Amino acid sequence: MANNVISRMMMSKRCSGSVKEADEIRSLVHEILVLTETFNLSDFIWLCRNLDLQGLKKRFEDLHVTFDNLTEKIIKEHEEIRSNKKENGEGGERVKDLLDILLDVAEDDKAEMKLSRENIKAFIVELVIIFMPLLVGLDCLTLRLDFAG
Repeated sequence: MANNVISRMMMSKRCSGSVKEADEIRSLVHEILVLTETFNLSDFIWLCRNLDLQGLKKRFEDLHVTFDNLTEKIIKEHEEIRSNKKENGEGGERVKDLLDILLDVAEDDKAEMKLSRENIKAFIVELVIIFMPLLVGLDCLTLRLDFAG
């Protein structure tokens, strides 16, 4: 429930409409936690730097593509809703979510700092990685303690 509250603040929609979607997001976040805490030989043995002995680089690239597709889908859906509301004249003084604000900044030509689509995607993924382990029931503290011990 808490993850749906956070996602409603970020995107004005539930994080997961079904159990399957929730499980998919949980597994993605869990995979990121596991990969970031995995000992990588290439980081410590200089001769192996360019080799992917454990297949971690491939797994990270697959996760990147998956998250990129997920965030692109979310942004496109949000942009469609925004354009439909503007066409119907419903765009007045409605409550904006975080994604609306980020898209407004990206579309603003007079903004001091221009946000790209990649910046918005990265921000969404960071929020998912930071907050979802705390909210979706993943035992990230135990994972970190196991890694440290």
